[in-house]
Amino acid sequence: MVVKEAVKWGSKELEAVSLDPSKEAYWILGDLLDKAPLDLMMEGERPLDKKTESKFSLIISQRKEGMPLAYIQGKQAFMGFDFYVNNKVLIPRQDTERSVEALLDLAQSKKTFLELGVGSGCVSISLSLLAPKAIQVDGVDISREALEVAKKNKKALGARGVSFWQSDLFLKVSHKYDVIYSNPPYISYEDYETLEASVRKYEPALALVAHKDGLEFYEKIVSQARDYLNPQGRLVFEIGYNQKEALSQILEDHGFRLEEVIYDYNHLPRVVLAS
Repeated sequence: MVVKEAVKWGSKELEAVSLDPSKEAYWILGDLLDKAPLDLMMEGERPLDKKTESKFSLIISQRKEGMPLAYIQGKQAFMGFDFYVNNKVLIPRQDTERSVEALLDLAQSKKTFLELGVGSGCVSISLSLLAPKAIQVDGVDISREALEVAKKNKKALGARGVSFWQSDLFLKVSHKYDVIYSNPPYISYEDYETLEASVRKYEPALALVAHKDGLEFYEKIVSQARDYLNPQGRLVFEIGYNQKEALSQILEDHGFRLEEVIYDYNHLPRVVLAS
């Protein structure tokens, strides 16, 4: 089998699960051959060895079942870095890069950061690697399995000034910080049932779903945050597209002021900053 034949077959197999099956087929095969998809398009007659054919066929069959490609390949690009992922953590989304951009702006003047619910560690690690000056970033997660992923990424990417440990929100946090950030579970049980089947089947519900119409963890964090913030400290949250008003009220109820709303690439409210 040559490249163009493999891509044609793979594209047909992926039609039911991919928005752009041909592009994805090139992406999968390019990753196996360590070739950029655009470069691979110029090598349509390149023969594939049996090992590559077998790996390509296996990945296509897994994708056909709905498994996210990031879990199959064990990696996801985020802020220019490749992060290891497995099904114990959410796959990093491009929209969450807006959170990192907001935190990087704060890192111009703030020195200490706490992330509640680190998952793969993509936000904390990216912040540490890209900050304009040396900062300290601490991160906690209730999931031991998620922390294993985060620590693996920290080591692989050589992130310094980052510490991770297990804690249920603030339970095992003993310091105060200039900035507290969280992208907590914020999907209501009702909305969870409308998510793509691949998300519900493969990604951890623990990191997605929250009580009280998805607002449970915002209330928990905001109600305790004052005890863990330095003077002039800031709260930063990623939010669901329809939660800005509700979160603004929660902040107000606990003596915080919503200062800024940052929109995602679909022009929906995505990140809020409060003081």
